[in-house]
Amino acid sequence: MMIDWRLNRTGKLFVLVDRGTFSSAVLNAISMRKRTNAIFVGEPTGGSPRHYGEVEKFQLPNSGISVSCSTTYWKTTSDTSEAFMPDILAVRSFQDYYEMRDLAFEAVMAFGWEGEG
Repeated sequence: MMIDWRLNRTGKLFVLVDRGTFSSAVLNAISMRKRTNAIFVGEPTGGSPRHYGEVEKFQLPNSGISVSCSTTYWKTTSDTSEAFMPDILAVRSFQDYYEMRDLAFEAVMAFGWEGEG
């Protein structure tokens, strides 16, 4: 993963995560936390940093029903929490959703992000 050095500075690179971040996306977030100076903003992820993956499909022999089953336990971190936690918590309420407010984006803007430069 190559990140431009001009962006890979604290306060210049932000990663937004929420409850829709799960499976491989959590693995990507872990990788970005290890390899960049990104600030993570948003909600706890919908998946744990340690989880099952590598889905394989097969058919049950007697019924012929198709089944999908995770076959590998991903233990890429010592973090045993239920979710990957952002550095800046921005949890949307129903009212925020109704008013179409993006709290994570607002948190980035409040941090003083000014785009390129």
